[in-house]
Amino acid sequence: MKELFFILSLACAAAFVISGMIYVIQKLRKRATKAGLVSLILAGCAVVFLDVFFLFYNLSDGLFMLSTTFALGIVALLIVIVIRRIRRKKRLIHWLCFVLCVVLMVVFYRASEAVWAKKALRPENIEVTVQTDYDFEVKDGDVPLPTPETNNFKPETRTMHSVFESSALPVLLKKTGVTEQECIDAINNNKEISSRFKKHFIDFTHRIAEKYPQADLSILYNNLGSLQIKELSKRDYLIKSLSADSYGCYRMSENAIYIPEGTVYKEGEWGFQVLIHEFCHACRISWWNDEETGSKNRLTFQASGEDVPYANRTILEESMNSAFSCSLLNYYEKDIAYQLPSNYLRIMLECMDNYTLDDYINHSDMYFLRRLDEYTGYTNYADVMWRLITLQRYDGLSDDIDIPAEEYRPIYDYICKMYYNKYITADMDASQRKLVADELVEKAFFDVDAAQYKTDADYFYTVLDSFVPAS
Repeated sequence: MKELFFILSLACAAAFVISGMIYVIQKLRKRATKAGLVSLILAGCAVVFLDVFFLFYNLSDGLFMLSTTFALGIVALLIVIVIRRIRRKKRLIHWLCFVLCVVLMVVFYRASEAVWAKKALRPENIEVTVQTDYDFEVKDGDVPLPTPETNNFKPETRTMHSVFESSALPVLLKKTGVTEQECIDAINNNKEISSRFKKHFIDFTHRIAEKYPQADLSILYNNLGSLQIKELSKRDYLIKSLSADSYGCYRMSENAIYIPEGTVYKEGEWGFQVLIHEFCHACRISWWNDEETGSKNRLTFQASGEDVPYANRTILEESMNSAFSCSLLNYYEKDIAYQLPSNYLRIMLECMDNYTLDDYINHSDMYFLRRLDEYTGYTNYADVMWRLITLQRYDGLSDDIDIPAEEYRPIYDYICKMYYNKYITADMDASQRKLVADELVEKAFFDVDAAQYKTDADYFYTVLDSFVPAS
């Protein structure tokens, strides 16, 4: 809807400027007609109406559209007056006006595209429902995270299912216990996936099956029947993805992967990592139509803490998906999506002996949090920790959050305790212990701007000084 109004507003702005220039020319030549005046008024009213819509929809968009439209009108008027005063041949004036109209429309288009790009980089548009308040206590809870039952709810014509682990899938899905070949057949039979992407998706499926033989491919198989991949022009992709420089995005509500038109994906390049990342989302989300009722069904794994803002849950899910998809590459990739939280997650996964990335395909993120509490010896601290990690990420992206750097020290205490307990032994000397701390700092803050995210590498060494390894 928003994109449609944007296009209509752009068209009306063009009509307004062009009709305005034509009317001024006619007026200066004393040949103005009522029809020309009416067309100018109608185009102007349409622009005002659509710009007012933008004002209500989004204040910054509306102000941009309104000011740009009338600025173009004033510029066009001045240009016509100047050209008229030159007193060149009439035909030349007409051609110059036409060329200037085209130039103005191109400028308007580029300016609007730049604003969309700038807006796309604002953190409130990158992920949804960002928590900006530090309104929770960073401490262990008294009650462990519950084991939720399968949840079903029906908004409008859709039925949403969320499950804790893959053992609940046979109740919901018609086909489970799916093989790699069946997934490949589903990809080949899907007409919404072009041949060049079928090649990639078959390769990704093979990598998952080969590296994680315990992974349940049922959700992926059931999703492949309706999964779409769409190549869009630069502008359309910008509007769809709200990202100025990404190589792909997955829209869960549409079960579609969108990519910029003409993008080439080669392993070893960032775009390839993005493509496999978006594909891996489809391994845990499934859409299908109910043959009896005709309603749409969506299946996802249950997210952590329903009282936690959506974006807080998204960061763990995205970080886990980044770690999982990068594990399928034929090399170790340090440059990873959602860099800071993904760095923290990789450290946790490296230390844990009760969770592997096989579990990512087969279980919800709440399952991971419970295993994390089990490994660290806490009751219900993992969920709180990931809320704080999420807050640190948004603190680095948003001007709406400004939390003192020392408030993030519980994160460092948490991962230091895990890492030092795993790698530091009682017989190590000071230099050996420091090497362990150096490795941890490099892993935690690789490709992270310390000033932007308020990280504190020195604190890792402060924790090291007081750390006493288990005997």
